[in-house]
Amino acid sequence: MDGLLFLLVLIGASFFVMTRFAGRSQTARGHEGGCCGHEATPKVDRVDPVCGNEVSENQGYSKSYDGHVYRFCSRECLDKFEETPEKFIKDDASGDASLAA
Repeated sequence: MDGLLFLLVLIGASFFVMTRFAGRSQTARGHEGGCCGHEATPKVDRVDPVCGNEVSENQGYSKSYDGHVYRFCSRECLDKFEETPEKFIKDDASGDASLAA
């Protein structure tokens, strides 16, 4: 009987430790979900060359063109870009693509 009680306590303690500290690994990595009712702001790393909207890495569409990856906020913007990409991009002195003027 003592062995069964010990086993139940050990299982309960293990469960507590696993659930208690499981959230810390997500916090340390910077989980993408919001906390305390606040939405997490996605990191913006690209600007849609067609409309100028900011597009995060995990949103929208991407297209590789002339050795550069472009991000698009919608399928419509991607379609416009695919029709005439040179209309929406230009190379500046640094070699980075930017919005066409």
